[in-house]
Amino acid sequence: MLAATTFLYLSGGERVQASFEAPFEAPFEELQPAALAEFASGLDSPQVSRGGPGLALSTQVETRTITVVPGSERLVSPSTQAETRTMRLEPGFNFVGWTGKAGLVEDLFAPVADNIDVVFSWAGTRFATYRPNDPPFLSDLNAIGPGVGLWILSNADEAFEWEVEETVFSDAGRTSGFAGFGMPNLMAWTGFDNVAVEDAVAVFGDDFIIMQTWDAVAGAFLSFARNLPAALNSLTTLNHGDAFWLRVDETSPWPQREVLPRME
Repeated sequence: MLAATTFLYLSGGERVQASFEAPFEAPFEELQPAALAEFASGLDSPQVSRGGPGLALSTQVETRTITVVPGSERLVSPSTQAETRTMRLEPGFNFVGWTGKAGLVEDLFAPVADNIDVVFSWAGTRFATYRPNDPPFLSDLNAIGPGVGLWILSNADEAFEWEVEETVFSDAGRTSGFAGFGMPNLMAWTGFDNVAVEDAVAVFGDDFIIMQTWDAVAGAFLSFARNLPAALNSLTTLNHGDAFWLRVDETSPWPQREVLPRME
């Protein structure tokens, strides 16, 4: 049995420390959908306590949108108006970034709860899960905020779309509070569409190690690694709402919304 502790931020800013044990161990490279299902089936009941020392993972991520002039591919102005994002979920496992409001998972996923078996969120060392159609004691994922990456297991027979209200702020989206020392982070890209991965991770310099995302069509991870030749990097661009695994040696503020798409 392996113990894990995570800190969650509720919509009102309250910090909750959730501790649980899970009979599951797998290296980062083996965190495939099949392994997630195995983990979900063996999760013990969580024990939740408030407060306590430790490393807090902030979910306070800020986002904006841009306006593109047709034909010119030129960025005109950022919009600070709230809008919705259409999330498309395929049958089976989906790898998505959460760019919606912060809040309780039960409330956020209520519109699609009947079509969801499990929601997985990385808790620093292990997965936390929300299982909307099972008894509450089988879930230990209580709240999420914008900027986190999620594995979502859909039980639907066909793909469906879901309108999610975006989180919108007046200044650049900055992500912080993630782990360094080569530890895996499961995150979301809250920046613009069609951003070169090379530009997105430039802020980390030599501390960047690797970024990976899941290609549901190919059934494989796409990667961009520090020490690989350009021809071997299969992950080239990021779009708003993409989920990804990130490893860095040292963390730093990450102003995702300040990274602009390249001009053609």
